[in-house]
Amino acid sequence: MTSRQPRVPGTVFPMARTAEGQRSVFDLALDDVEQAIVETARALALGPVAQAASAADREQVIGDRCVRALHEFGFTCPLPEALGGSGLPSPFQQVLALEALGYGDPGVTGVLTLSSAAALVIGQCGTQEQQQSWLAGVADRSHAVVPLGLYESYGREPDEFETTITPQGDNRWRVHGRKVGVAVGGPDPSHILVVARAAEDEGLRAAFVPIGADGVSLRHDVNPEASQGFIAMSQARFATLDVDTVVETGDLLGHGRADRAALTAAVARTRLLPAAITLGGAARAREYATAYAVGREAFGTVIHEFQGVSFPLVDSQIKIDAARLSLWKAALDLEVDSSTSAIGSVVNECHAAANGATREAMQTLGGHGFLTDHPVERWYRCAAMFSALDTDPVYTRFELAV
Repeated sequence: MTSRQPRVPGTVFPMARTAEGQRSVFDLALDDVEQAIVETARALALGPVAQAASAADREQVIGDRCVRALHEFGFTCPLPEALGGSGLPSPFQQVLALEALGYGDPGVTGVLTLSSAAALVIGQCGTQEQQQSWLAGVADRSHAVVPLGLYESYGREPDEFETTITPQGDNRWRVHGRKVGVAVGGPDPSHILVVARAAEDEGLRAAFVPIGADGVSLRHDVNPEASQGFIAMSQARFATLDVDTVVETGDLLGHGRADRAALTAAVARTRLLPAAITLGGAARAREYATAYAVGREAFGTVIHEFQGVSFPLVDSQIKIDAARLSLWKAALDLEVDSSTSAIGSVVNECHAAANGATREAMQTLGGHGFLTDHPVERWYRCAAMFSALDTDPVYTRFELAV
């Protein structure tokens, strides 16, 4: 993929200048490459993604046409060129693409992205041997991506992870802890890439943990044979991993200091992806609710004329726009700065905005909002599902209360 010139850290966007050279207003325009990415993603969103969404929710499987189209696009499962992919996009390019895809349907986009999240981590941080071992065959879909064990719920930041990787001597390492929300695509995997704290220095490491080994237990959170109101769970079943086992040094990512910094940045970037997707779904829900309000009459008046209807929709848009700017800045900063201190607050802001917007969309439709005749109830469930993976519940309750 075409690389972009990094913007200066510490600034959100370059300022436009008047003829006299004075700073005027913020220039939020995308460059040609970024605009092309958004336009392509939006076409896919309104085409294969939107067309697959209802059936995916009903039948618990995402159609192959949609899966193939997003895989070939290269942003839900980015792969190095040496392994048949299009190359790794910049963090900013990826959040742009995924927000646009999420506009089509956040559930379908999110499931395909989360079940492929390890590809980004391995491609950015893995050795050549590890990339060849774990990513060969993924580009042509002859092999699935190993799942990523990242989340520990309750808005826990990576430096607060309770899962640890501890040296045992003789190039052996103990991996111990629990991971939730592990997106498993297809049949049960042979390994899971587990992200954990390095017990000796509190940095991050990751390890390929074999399923079926002593001390490793993977249990699915839902029954894929039963319809339980989850988007396409048979395509990416969410599971909980309990692990207490020993791996070899060759199974580690983030072993050296530089590799650990790269892993930290890759994990931060991975956390931004569901936030971008859910913002796209929130924008779609807000637009759908607005169109409904403009056409719906009550007491002889279009309901959009009532302040109790129109004002919450406007407030939702303001919060979506504010969260998007925070997301863009965080993604841009990751291109030139390894600091990830702001990632948690950005993720919280995006998910809170999406939860609020989809809830207001449901309320705008009233009783109709709970019916599957309208897609807003699906977008509402998606926002809640993804925010549950990586959002501080205290922050979310506060944001939704004000």
